[in-house]
Amino acid sequence: MALKYIKGKIAQVRSFIRILLTVEGSFKTIFTLSIIVLLSFTLDYFLHFPLNVRIVLLVSYLSVLTYVIVRHLCLPLTRKISDEDIALAVEKQNPQLQDRLISALQFARLLDNPEYQDSRDMTLSVIQETEKISKEIRFFSVLNLTKTIRSAILPILAVGLIFFLHNQIPKLSSIWLNRNVFLKQNAWPRSTTVFLIRDEFTVNQKLPTKVNIKIENAGNEEGVLWYKYSKFWKRTALVPVKDGYEATLPELNSNTIFYAEIDDIVSSAYRLRVTKIEKSKEETNSLTIDLPDTNLVMSKGERLSLKIYASGKIPSGIEVHYRNKDVEEQEWNSELAGHQGEGIFKYTFPPMIENLEFYLEGNDDVDGFPVYNVNVLNPPSVVGSYMWYEYPAYSELESTDKDKPEQHGNVKALQGTNVRLVFEANIPIKEAQILFPDDHQKVLPNKQLSISKNGKLLSTSFEVKMDSRYRITLRGQNGLENASPTSYYVRMLRDARPYIKSFYSSSADKDSTIISNVKPRIYMLKTATVPMRIEVEDDYGISNIAILKKVNKEETWKRQPLEIVKVKNENNKKEKRGKKALGHYLTSLEKETVVDEGSVSPRTLQTGDILYFKFHAQDNNNVSGPGTKESDVYTIQVVENTQLLKKLNEHLLENKRQLGRVLDLQVNKKESIQDFLSINAEVETGDLVKIHQWHFAQKNISRQIFEIAEKIRYVLWTAGNNSIWDVFTTKKVRDVHQLLLSIAKQSKSTSYEGKSNDAATDIIDAYKVILKENSKGQAKLEDAVLNQEEVIVLLEEIIDLLGQWEDLRVEDDVKRLLEESKKQQNILKSWTE
Repeated sequence: MALKYIKGKIAQVRSFIRILLTVEGSFKTIFTLSIIVLLSFTLDYFLHFPLNVRIVLLVSYLSVLTYVIVRHLCLPLTRKISDEDIALAVEKQNPQLQDRLISALQFARLLDNPEYQDSRDMTLSVIQETEKISKEIRFFSVLNLTKTIRSAILPILAVGLIFFLHNQIPKLSSIWLNRNVFLKQNAWPRSTTVFLIRDEFTVNQKLPTKVNIKIENAGNEEGVLWYKYSKFWKRTALVPVKDGYEATLPELNSNTIFYAEIDDIVSSAYRLRVTKIEKSKEETNSLTIDLPDTNLVMSKGERLSLKIYASGKIPSGIEVHYRNKDVEEQEWNSELAGHQGEGIFKYTFPPMIENLEFYLEGNDDVDGFPVYNVNVLNPPSVVGSYMWYEYPAYSELESTDKDKPEQHGNVKALQGTNVRLVFEANIPIKEAQILFPDDHQKVLPNKQLSISKNGKLLSTSFEVKMDSRYRITLRGQNGLENASPTSYYVRMLRDARPYIKSFYSSSADKDSTIISNVKPRIYMLKTATVPMRIEVEDDYGISNIAILKKVNKEETWKRQPLEIVKVKNENNKKEKRGKKALGHYLTSLEKETVVDEGSVSPRTLQTGDILYFKFHAQDNNNVSGPGTKESDVYTIQVVENTQLLKKLNEHLLENKRQLGRVLDLQVNKKESIQDFLSINAEVETGDLVKIHQWHFAQKNISRQIFEIAEKIRYVLWTAGNNSIWDVFTTKKVRDVHQLLLSIAKQSKSTSYEGKSNDAATDIIDAYKVILKENSKGQAKLEDAVLNQEEVIVLLEEIIDLLGQWEDLRVEDDVKRLLEESKKQQNILKSWTE
């Protein structure tokens, strides 16, 4: 067949031309339809056409669209495109053909005619040559694809704009479709829609938000959840579930507002506050709202604060219309809510006392719907609190009597005490919690309270483990909460560590007396016995007492438990049993041993060894663990007889010197009073300060003499425990001690008995007499002088008794000098030899 290749190419070009005509016509039709949609939406949105106008406009729009379809789609496709037309177009794009293509088509048509008279061979040769040349040319270059592409730009932009607007304002798009296509009577939304913000929720920015809607008598009606995204409202479908609907909002980057629309029910608005939480165990945010939400419950006396959101055109103010709903046919009152910015308005009612109803209006939202009902009820509160303590067993404290609870909520109890609380509420309670601070949750977690059948008695318990605070939150069966629950404190009393006082004593039994004024280091013979006493006090009892000992440089303390002797306080029958305890120990230096460094065998103590000891006490706390305390470290140094005798003599001589100073002081004070009496015939009020000074000076003399008596007793105690004196020497020192006690003996911690105290009493009595009748004060001062003279006589006698130890000291010095002289002679003799 002649021109088979050329005719095939021309047929392909013809097909592509029809495709391009179809595409260009379709784009023009789409563009026209887009313009019609945008024009129709804009005109109807702003002008709100009635139905008859919308019908006329729909017919006009369809007419224009039909014309465009016929003109730009149907007619071009019905037009015939001949082979010659395509051939001429191809030759125009390929001038080198020089009309051969059109000529070949015409020759091929002539060859098909049987009456053709010219040379068929020559004609066929021209056709074959043309077909051969045509394989080297581009037939599709006649197609103008650039024009087709340009024709698609505007339609694509218009369609994209329509889809973008539909995505941003789906609700408005749906209204336009119903009004202008289906010719329904759907109304355009108002320029302003006023919502009451019923509640606010906080959600995590990085998580989607699941909204659960509970609705009474939920059916299968379609529902939509509208939420504000940027400046546009977006929608998501509400899926029917058991007892309501649910929908999921995407991850949000900023605060937003949403509301639900189910059939003819439109909810109030709810606000979402978006926060960034780095770590969250939840996979989604979850919140629940109940519909209908037009009923509000308020506490009596509480202020109702309304947050109002205006969508669309923001009005200058929102009108709040309200009235008492319990009064029939009462007129509505009106107040303006103030603008807070970003479409948020706020209005606060005065303290609520009576039930009311209200609705909101703003701009063209004036339908007075919905009407909110506010029921004013009594809020829940605690009207009585009762508390029982169950103390830990080790404390031996009696638990609170079940019939005599403490009627307050503040806790002050020992660590480990179980506290049982009962609260009485004014109305039936649905839910109650005890709340502790957030940073105490690991130790004191929040928990629900048990509620009695009548709903008014609430009970709970917890163990005292730390200082804290707690609140009781209540939710009544009427739905109200106690807005400002009372805060109660929890004070944990800690079991203090034992308090230790250790002494040297006269004997190792309970009737022993304490040897005071003893230095931390004492000196004893290796045959001595040393009685000691320990007094321990603790809040709730002692579990054990021990003495710890070591000798010289030993590293390990040897522990020896002591028998505990509990002491009861007779003056206070409520004193905790076991609060005070005694321990006694008799140290026999002959029985003490030591293992020297580098040795494995123990030996007895020798001269120069030092025994260290201290006392250890432990209380009986089994809740937080027993408390322990150790005394100071005491030392006993082992010395020879001569060394000990010398130290005792030094003590006695030092006491003699101190008594000499006290004697001088006493003589001086006596002479001061005598001089005063000799000059003044009558004591005047102005001399009261001077008399006070004499009184305090005399009391100071009593204190000094008693301290010296205690030092003498220590000397007696040391000599007796070492059996170093004979009976005669011991008696003389005891006489000294008794004479000192006759001058001043302590009766209480700050008062004394004896001659010195009698003088001090006379002086203060003189002061008291002078306040009433100053003429009689002189006699009392004279009595004081007489007592002072007796004190002086006794002091001189004691000093004389102690004088013999000074003679012994001189004798010892002579002996020492003779021994030194002999040593020097021996040294000289050895040198000369």
